[in-house]
Amino acid sequence: RPVAALAGAAGLEIGPGGGILVDERGCTSDPSICAAGDCAEFSCERRRVLPLGSIANRTGRLVANTIAGVEDTMPCLLGSEVIKVFDLHVGCCGETASRLRAEEVGVEEVWGAFTDRAPFYPEAATVRLKVIRETEGPLRGLQVVSGGAVVRWVNTFAQILDLAGGEAGALGRLEHAYAPTCATALDPLHTMASILESGPEMQLPPDAFLDGGEKGWTVVNMLTEAERNRVGLPALVGRVVEMDLAALRTDWRDLPERGVVTVCAKGGRSYEAARFLRDKGIEARYLAGGIGFYNV
Repeated sequence: RPVAALAGAAGLEIGPGGGILVDERGCTSDPSICAAGDCAEFSCERRRVLPLGSIANRTGRLVANTIAGVEDTMPCLLGSEVIKVFDLHVGCCGETASRLRAEEVGVEEVWGAFTDRAPFYPEAATVRLKVIRETEGPLRGLQVVSGGAVVRWVNTFAQILDLAGGEAGALGRLEHAYAPTCATALDPLHTMASILESGPEMQLPPDAFLDGGEKGWTVVNMLTEAERNRVGLPALVGRVVEMDLAALRTDWRDLPERGVVTVCAKGGRSYEAARFLRDKGIEARYLAGGIGFYNV
């Protein structure tokens, strides 16, 4: 928590987060006094207190420039953060869907599961992302979790929010360095852009099965035998049909016209299956990020 009692007693304005309120130049409510570091709270559209060494060092330089008469400003903080929880790295940037909904902002959420490099490398780690945008509007937030590094996606997303104004199409235009040893040919953010472009209505959220699912669902289980041994399906209320993608292309007429949910390990095959079924006139959706995302 910010230690701002002395500043408050001196008459400086304290922000809602408990920090010393500063403007984009690092100046407090008294323009002759500056504040930097973990005690400072920036008065942007979204006031933030982020006690991070990265921001503290940047605000130190900002305040030095202000004192020296050098023109310098700090853009609004987006909330780029990362922590490690046991064997998982968890990162985020921007807003959460729950906060936006609390402010009565319409939001769309999409999820995806990928690998941080070509999947045939033994050290490849699964990366699970969630992207949030305003309904048919700009991007607003990202959350990512992986056993590998997550910083590169958080940092990239922050630049898109800052420099591209959160334009969803900027995700698809992202240029990234690629070699199979350290990246995939399509970055996960490219695929998330495609999901947003095609519309998120085909996705079911990863927690859709937490209560066992809906009684009227027909769940098409596309997991391979090896995948079932690793993850498997939860106990489901609805009807479960075992069918891989090849069988689906010939036996799709055995499925009902409504309430079909396709499930695979990471969401790729189940997306293809749901798209195929929709082309045949069947109302189908797929579990976003696959059953592995659900298990997380």
